[in-house]
Amino acid sequence: MDIGRPFALGNPFHIGKDGDRLTVIAKFEAYARDNLNILNIIEDIPEGTMLGCYCKPQACHGDVIIKIWKELHGVPE
Repeated sequence: MDIGRPFALGNPFHIGKDGDRLTVIAKFEAYARDNLNILNIIEDIPEGTMLGCYCKPQACHGDVIIKIWKELHGVPE
């Protein structure tokens, strides 16, 4: 599943304009947790789905998506 821009789970925050890598990831987490549509999309991701983003293996908003998915499904970290 492509989670890059411009897809639904793409991070709307940009490195540089909106902060450094860790800052834009934190902003995405706050944005996702406050957005019911995004939470529903994350919850509906089938278990085992491969997420694809161009910034991996660096820290990525995809790590936040996985963290939230696990929380929503009661999967320990």
